[in-house]
Amino acid sequence: MRLIINILYFFEWFFSILQGKGFAGFSCSLNFEVKYISKFFKNNDKLIVIDVGGNKGNFSHIAARNFKNAEIYIIEPSLLNFKFLKKRFINYENIFITNVAISNKNKNLKLFYDFKGSPLASLSKRLFIGSNRKMIGYEVVKSMTLYKYINENIKKKTIDIIKLDTEGNELNCLIGLLEKIKNVKLIQFEFGGCNIDSRVFFKDFWIFFKKKNFSIYRIGPFGLIKLVNYSESYENFLTTNYIAKNNKFFK
Repeated sequence: MRLIINILYFFEWFFSILQGKGFAGFSCSLNFEVKYISKFFKNNDKLIVIDVGGNKGNFSHIAARNFKNAEIYIIEPSLLNFKFLKKRFINYENIFITNVAISNKNKNLKLFYDFKGSPLASLSKRLFIGSNRKMIGYEVVKSMTLYKYINENIKKKTIDIIKLDTEGNELNCLIGLLEKIKNVKLIQFEFGGCNIDSRVFFKDFWIFFKKKNFSIYRIGPFGLIKLVNYSESYENFLTTNYIAKNNKFFK
């Protein structure tokens, strides 16, 4: 009986991955993220890209290869990662790096980690981040809203791409955009197990984006899957990436 249950669990997981649910847990998913984002733009477009939660800069590195004329702004709260990013992109004149956290508040906050520079570091003190792993420390980081960050760093009115990977803090980042969200074309965001700790459901994202006239797509291994109507099945906490498209800019 246990063998049958395990086989069913495997097939449940496998077919979820084929639908994009949990696909962000694979390292190759970064290439798919940029690949499907790029379908909305031309390679020579002078894009403004904001990478929120840049960590080691892998997303920005791939984006820089695909969008030759882009200005890329990496925002990373970890001081250790910030120093790494400065060295990694020292020869990139189109990549700008800021050591700050993005939230819905302009104040100092705690960035919790299982180790310094961890990709799982979060403004939420997560209780479950995998077997035999737990948050063991924190660093105090400066936090600001995207509204303030854009005002202080970007002169262009329209933002082409915002990538959000803030381990459960994505919705707060969106709330902090305020009215500037009207001038953002695409937002790529992550939803997964970290949202259990931040107490955010996918329905919260759904309501937020629908009110702002965005359409939502799930990123899967075979393409983008448009989510037409909300379903309880979307409350899947396997790490998954989505694209929210501003219908003001795209038909």
